[in-house]
Amino acid sequence: MSWLVRLLVSFVGAAISGFAAGAVVGLAGTILKTPERLAVGLAASLAVACAAVLKMGLPQRDREAPRALLKLPSLIWAAGNGAVLGLAVTTRIGFWIWYFVPIAAFATGPRRGAQIWMLYASVRLLSTGLLAAHEVVAGGQLASDLLECKRGIQFLSTILTGLGAAALLAFSF
Repeated sequence: MSWLVRLLVSFVGAAISGFAAGAVVGLAGTILKTPERLAVGLAASLAVACAAVLKMGLPQRDREAPRALLKLPSLIWAAGNGAVLGLAVTTRIGFWIWYFVPIAAFATGPRRGAQIWMLYASVRLLSTGLLAAHEVVAGGQLASDLLECKRGIQFLSTILTGLGAAALLAFSF
C-alpha cells in the first residue's frame, strides 16, 4: 500500500474526528445563551493566554497514538491514527494554541465548532504529511533537519492554525 494513500486516509480520519469533536463541544456550548457562551470563551482564552505567556504548564497527556493500531490493517491503522491525532486531546499536544480549539468550538456552537476543530486537525495532519513526504523523498535526512528547525515548524503551525481559526471566528458573527 502506498504511503500516499495511507496519508490521505489519515487526513480524512483526522478531519472526521475533528469535525465530530468540534460539533459535540459546540453543542455543549449551546446550553448557555450566546452572550454567556462568549463570555466563558473569552475568560477561558485569557486564562490560556496568561498561562502561555507566564510559561505555566497546561494540562497535557504525554503519549503517542496507541501502538495497538500498528497491528491493524494499514488503511484501518491510518484512519485510526488520523482520528487520534485529529482529536489531539488523546495524544501529546504540541503547543499551547491547541487549547483555543475547544474554547472556540464551545463559544461558537456546533457548526463553527466543527469547522474550527476540523481545521486544526487538517493542519496538524497536513504538516505531518508534508514532513513524511519530505522524509520519503530526502531519504532519512529529515530527522536531523527537524532538530535544527523545530521551533520554526511549531511557529508556522501555530500561525496557520491561528489564522484559520480567526477567519472562521470572524465569519461566525
